[in-house]
Amino acid sequence: NYYSLADIHMAGDAAIKAAAYDTDMELLVLAGDIVSMMDSFADANLVNDYAHKITKGSIPVIYARGNHEIKGKYSEEFHKFVGTKDESFFYKVNLPGVYGLVLDMGEDHEDEYWEYYDTAYYNDYRNEQIKFLESELALAEFSSYDYRLVVSHIPLAFINSRKDHVEPKEKMTAVLNQMN
Repeated sequence: NYYSLADIHMAGDAAIKAAAYDTDMELLVLAGDIVSMMDSFADANLVNDYAHKITKGSIPVIYARGNHEIKGKYSEEFHKFVGTKDESFFYKVNLPGVYGLVLDMGEDHEDEYWEYYDTAYYNDYRNEQIKFLESELALAEFSSYDYRLVVSHIPLAFINSRKDHVEPKEKMTAVLNQMN
């Protein structure tokens, strides 16, 4: 039994209040855009603040970074706030009975989008995740779990009208389909 939040953009009061009604919650999933912009220490720490207000530190939390959490002064330090390994926001989760994968598409536009002024480099990052998924498929650890969960702020199954990230999404989906 899990509770999931996404796209609350710093308006967490109602989401926190709603979470209190889930008295059987075993897992909290924060699926990105919890914050609108990482301009301050408080902004970067808001994910932890909301997670603690909901769980009181008593249940696991899975966090997937959203495209808004890569914007602002503290975005390059954000990995320190949520404790990522190797500064990456994609990883594997093993919980009792649950095998999980967290993926991170980076931005919702292509790297060449005008607004990034040639500072976005997510194509290589997405390719790293494809290799990660392929290695997880080869390990086949997922086959011993009752449940499988994939969390990604930007949905892999959705192709927007701009056709952003079609190729990596198709590759990731193909590997995930092999994992059932």
